[in-house]
Amino acid sequence: CAKVKVDTKEHRLCYYIGALETSATYAIGDLSKPLSWGIPVEKICRERLSKTNPQICDLKYEKQIDVNAVDLNKLKVKDLKKIDYKLL
Repeated sequence: CAKVKVDTKEHRLCYYIGALETSATYAIGDLSKPLSWGIPVEKICRERLSKTNPQICDLKYEKQIDVNAVDLNKLKVKDLKKIDYKLL
């Protein structure tokens, strides 16, 4: 987390789990142990992190759409608009 750029979603995630010096909490163990056991991320968020640190589960990333590999006729309008804005 030391090499992550400031004001990005990755930086916020590092802050929320306590991997930065300025973090208020320390939740790396709450996140890393269940992941190492193979528990799905959705279950970790729903059962464990939602009670103590719900901000971690609120972070969402946009879907990466490969224009060459996707049938544009089957995409949602929302995804088509994202592609249109990226091409402009």
